[in-house]
Amino acid sequence: MISRTYAASDGGTVRFSLSAPIPASHLPTSEWQVTITSHGLRPEIHQPIYGVDGMQAMELAIAMVRTIEQSNGLELTGP
Repeated sequence: MISRTYAASDGGTVRFSLSAPIPASHLPTSEWQVTITSHGLRPEIHQPIYGVDGMQAMELAIAMVRTIEQSNGLELTGP
């Protein structure tokens, strides 16, 4: 799992975590998933993102976090 911490405009912090890619076994296809989890954002996020393989699922999850970061005015504060 990887995570990043951001500063919110209201002075709080928001942390995003991405799971390691895993096969999406509940789907009839061979898709993979990465789950995005947030803490400190309202509403909090717990969202699986799917891709044709682990790399695509991770790329799409990172793109989703960047979109949320930009739309909420978050600034990266640390690793």
